[in-house]
Amino acid sequence: MNKTQLKEILKHYYKIQTQYIYLNEHPTLHTDKLKENQQTYEIINSALSVLNEKELFLIQYHLMEHHTWKETDLFIAKVYGDFYRRSDRTLKRKQNIALEKMIAFMNEIYDMI
Repeated sequence: MNKTQLKEILKHYYKIQTQYIYLNEHPTLHTDKLKENQQTYEIINSALSVLNEKELFLIQYHLMEHHTWKETDLFIAKVYGDFYRRSDRTLKRKQNIALEKMIAFMNEIYDMI
């Protein structure tokens, strides 16, 4: 998996999560594609757990909740204080580091499967 693919999955995380919950409540609906989505959700969820608090916040607020970089920076200032405000470039760099951590974790899992 690469960063572009992971970003795309994260953009649709809440939809995948809703499908996951629905499928667990209706096991007779399972198809190969839906089982694949379930596996993806479980792996993404586990990969999110390798992030520290600020990395997780950045991934959730920007990618999963679709906020702009400006909105993300303003919310960081609100939650963590002005001291933690960063430029868009720095936020993107931090997001890339978080994505790389997730990808490394996911690749280890996929190698085990």
